[in-house]
Amino acid sequence: MTKSQEARLHQLIDQIRCNPTIYPKKAIDWESVEMWLRNDDVSMAIFTAEKMITTMNNLAAGIPPQLQTLLDQIYSDLTTYPNKTADCASMQSWLDNGDYAMAIYEANLILQAMKNVQLDIPAELQSRLDRIKSDTTSYPKKSKDWGSLQTWLNNGNFYRALYQAKAMIKTMDNLAAGIPPQLQTLLTQIQNAKVSYPKKSADCDALRTWLENGDYDMASYQAKEILLTIKNVQREMPTELKILLEQVRHNSTPYPKKTADWESVQTWLNNGNFTMALYKARIMVTAMKYLT
Repeated sequence: MTKSQEARLHQLIDQIRCNPTIYPKKAIDWESVEMWLRNDDVSMAIFTAEKMITTMNNLAAGIPPQLQTLLDQIYSDLTTYPNKTADCASMQSWLDNGDYAMAIYEANLILQAMKNVQLDIPAELQSRLDRIKSDTTSYPKKSKDWGSLQTWLNNGNFYRALYQAKAMIKTMDNLAAGIPPQLQTLLTQIQNAKVSYPKKSADCDALRTWLENGDYDMASYQAKEILLTIKNVQREMPTELKILLEQVRHNSTPYPKKTADWESVQTWLNNGNFTMALYKARIMVTAMKYLT
């Protein structure tokens, strides 16, 4: 912890302790500050403390006029939709916890939903709904996707409904066209590779799911990740990672998340993900260094 960080942290803690303003998440937020400090993450402790002070200052100042106008519009409009009660409860939670930026965002979504449920479905969206209804191409997630689309429609969220409709059409078009050559090449490489690793079966299951649901972009990403892991488990561990692992093994300095972090490092190593293992090992070395 640098001197400037220490000074800033003490200043923030003093402000929090001297401020009697209460809000529902205050105890949880303070526990979060203490957790970051126990794990020697000073930056996150400062960030969380600053958010606490912003929240208390917001509550002390009261609801801003712009937000109050939105609230008045919501409460004076009797238009309803299935998610309105839940949306209003979510907005109220932001209000209670002094997050007026999120409350404004939520209020605008509610007002837009109330407006949309009184309008006709936009022509662009309607044409895609007609296309989906007329397309007999099936895939495992089709019923779930259609149910999600209907939920967005019922709740007046035409933007999300249109997004879902486009995704469904793309999936059906992909399945009709078949697996693209570039992806097929990756699949063949995986099938021909005899190398195994702990997560290979789960990774291949995930790959199969993307393929069956016509998401060839995600299938390509998953296939590349599998091939990279296969390559990594066959090559020697990078020198920097070896050095960091030795530093961790020979440093007995404890901290709350040390066991969990070490298990995470081992998992990444066993699955050939040297990038994540290196990242986690650096975090461990840094934490122990500051606590020594």
